[in-house]
Amino acid sequence: MASAAADAASSSSSLLPPPGFWLHSLALHPVADLSNDLPDHRQHDSLLLAPDATLPDLSIINPDPAVHKHALDDDDDDGDEDDEHNINVARIDLGSSSTPHYLPMPPSHRRESLIAVHEGLAVVCLNATTTTTTTTTTTAGTSSSSSHFAPRLRLVNLRRWKGLLDETNDDLDVALQAADYKELDVPNVTFRVKHIELNATGRHLALAGDTDVAIVVLPRAIWSDQRHTEVIKVSSWLLEFRRFTQVVKVQWHPLSEKHVHLMVLSVDGTLGLHDVTAGQNSLEKSYYFFGSSHGAAPTNRSGMFGPDLDEEDFVSFCTARNDGKWGSMTVYGVTRSGDVYALCPVLPKRSIMTQESLDYMRREALATRAEQAARGAYSQTQAYWQTTMIDELLLESRRALESLPGEPFSLTIPRTAISLKTKARGPHLFRPTADVSVDFDEACDITTLSPEAPGIDVVLLSFRSGMVRVCVDVEGPRPSWHIEKQPIKDEAALPLLLVVEDIDLGLSPDAKTIPMSLVPDPRHAHIVYAYHAHGVHCINVGPVLCGLETLAGSAEAMEVVGSKLQTELDHENMSEVNLLISTEGAGASGNAAVIGFSVITETSLGYSYVLMTSLPQLYGDALAVPIKHRCGNESSSASTINMRKAPASASTTTTASTSYVPVLEAPLYQIPAVMRKQAPTIKSDDAAAILPLDVPLSRFSSAPPLLAFFEHIKARRGDLLDRHFAVLDLERRVTHQQVEMKKQQSVVQLWEDLIDKQADTQIGTLQHKLEELRVKEYLHRKRLGITLQILMDETQPLTDAEKRWIKELGALQRAFEEKMRPFMTKIESQLAALHARRETLQRERNVQYASARAPDLGEQQRRRIDAALKQEYELLVVAAQRVERLKDAARKVQQSQRLRGVSKALPKQQAVL
Repeated sequence: MASAAADAASSSSSLLPPPGFWLHSLALHPVADLSNDLPDHRQHDSLLLAPDATLPDLSIINPDPAVHKHALDDDDDDGDEDDEHNINVARIDLGSSSTPHYLPMPPSHRRESLIAVHEGLAVVCLNATTTTTTTTTTTAGTSSSSSHFAPRLRLVNLRRWKGLLDETNDDLDVALQAADYKELDVPNVTFRVKHIELNATGRHLALAGDTDVAIVVLPRAIWSDQRHTEVIKVSSWLLEFRRFTQVVKVQWHPLSEKHVHLMVLSVDGTLGLHDVTAGQNSLEKSYYFFGSSHGAAPTNRSGMFGPDLDEEDFVSFCTARNDGKWGSMTVYGVTRSGDVYALCPVLPKRSIMTQESLDYMRREALATRAEQAARGAYSQTQAYWQTTMIDELLLESRRALESLPGEPFSLTIPRTAISLKTKARGPHLFRPTADVSVDFDEACDITTLSPEAPGIDVVLLSFRSGMVRVCVDVEGPRPSWHIEKQPIKDEAALPLLLVVEDIDLGLSPDAKTIPMSLVPDPRHAHIVYAYHAHGVHCINVGPVLCGLETLAGSAEAMEVVGSKLQTELDHENMSEVNLLISTEGAGASGNAAVIGFSVITETSLGYSYVLMTSLPQLYGDALAVPIKHRCGNESSSASTINMRKAPASASTTTTASTSYVPVLEAPLYQIPAVMRKQAPTIKSDDAAAILPLDVPLSRFSSAPPLLAFFEHIKARRGDLLDRHFAVLDLERRVTHQQVEMKKQQSVVQLWEDLIDKQADTQIGTLQHKLEELRVKEYLHRKRLGITLQILMDETQPLTDAEKRWIKELGALQRAFEEKMRPFMTKIESQLAALHARRETLQRERNVQYASARAPDLGEQQRRRIDAALKQEYELLVVAAQRVERLKDAARKVQQSQRLRGVSKALPKQQAVL
């Protein structure tokens, strides 16, 4: 026994793990364990025994038809045939519900979503309780205990977990020793959380309970590389709103400028739009599905008699497809009775939009102006306010900074959206009406898809009975407000929802303990996931909507489109429904309900999913890329890919090498009918009785039975030949596929080389042009800087202080001139006298020099003459200095007069400009 176990261990270790092994092993990650000890790791040996490398790899799941019988078809007789494709995780140890502090199964009326993934970071919420014991000292010692909710918010880095398995070569024991997570300390959250929602930036986390909503700010520390479990203190607060109403669901608005606007729906139909960055008083505006204020009853009962509480209780909501136009401003709400309402516009004060979306909305409003004018005053008023709102949005967009084409920009909500009250449209009428034998009474969830066609608005509804209804909003999102004018009969018609398909998931009565939730695939627009108490279903509505999308994008006449639409609706297309994973029979309670599901689309982690069960336990796996189906109204001989063939006359080497002719036949390969043909029974031509197979043939040795048996052998020989030819066809098909793959690889390689060559040439040319543009930009910017400096120096307006300084300077100049005028006159007279004295002295000196033969003067006389000359020279120097000072003062006065003239001319130049 020991040697056999060793041989099995060695053989299991030699096998490679499946591609989704790092997701399978999340079931053993300690992030969902509320105890101090890590879970048992010995069960990972069964995970290593899966050699299948297909996607998705579910080899660890052991189907058990005896326990798990679940059919998607309505006919229960085919249950044994459908059980071969069911998936059961009853043999997987998803943990135990014996943890005393965890609440394993939610109540029957709850619809929970307790896991969110953003950029490789998974946020998990574990609803736990904390017991507090209080001891009271009295004559008779007594003690009391109280318990309250203490949800645990934990974060696990999926990139790091996958990296650990890569570093350890998928050694789960070593990886689990280094596994870590981070726990957030949120003391303000003391209620049971039923829904968590992470915004697009990954910075704000919304926690919704029955009557409370909390906001948690995720710090930068959650992205740290410290590999150990730690508790991080975060800031959190509760939103202030009406606490006596039950919170149904929360969701972030897609058009919020910084992704900080949270929509909160109450059970009475009140939709609150909160700016979480504003603190507790964060309510920006309230919208009402019933009436224009809180507490208004529904105005239409859809033909019901008497009060129906299910018509007034809302169970879920969602935004329409995020197209950046009216769809992003529309919110669909569904009641428990299945009635659908639409609110539009729902817009935050600071939103992001694109110029192309606003232009499209403007053109659409102008195109429907003639149709609105032909109706009554109610429709004309609605169209007027719609056009006014678009014009205000366009005016606000022009004030924003110039942006690149298609780049979103932020704008402020216009006055129209603030002053008017949004009116809900509905309830929508379902056409065709539902079958009365099918249970469509209790709705659970609603979601929308974003198909490729611009004119298709797909709405999906889920019901507790396991039904999923696929609908198309015929009129699409359309704004509506409360106005004084009343609509006439034609204008008061209710909107329509075209029922494309009703899908019965065939859930057992035990699976209806938890309402079914819908999660759209973020990568593939036609896929939606429905998770419930027994697992997750994958629904692909592409085959049903393909023809409708083609007609929506068609430019043909309305009559032609109408006839094709009727043909398309009559075509029996069906959605693809697959049981992605089954949790039936897991855990001690019999079932492990799925209470959270999220799709991962990050490149480093691959296209996969991760879910959380009520045990609690995490699990995940890789997802298969869906195949794009051909539309039902297209010809079977038409290829799904439009290939451009080379002309027959082309004989050059380039044309022959770049042309592409597929090897495979145009129609897709189908399984021969003989492969699905059951073994026929042996019948006699003369008698209607069937020949028993357990009776010897000697008892039927007459001619008719032998002839019947001979015909049976001939038919079986034909069937064997058909199977033989089918096998040969398959072999030929495989050979063709190999040739096709080689041709495709050669063509792809050729085009890659051609693209690389052209890219190198273009890059060189663009770099040269870029360098020239940089030089030109530098010269232009330098010239522009000089020009701006000159303009600022010459045309800079004077301030009030500068004007007062100019006036004071003029007054000082006038006072200086008045004060200095007598002194200047005196100086001028003295200067004239000095000039005259100098000339006199010069003449006298000349006379004295002329009389050289005259007797010499005495020493005393010469000293007097030198002293007089020196004094005269000093007087001349002082007079010259005073003249220079007077000239400087006169120059300053002239400059001030020139400056005053420029200041007077500036207002005239500004008036001319």
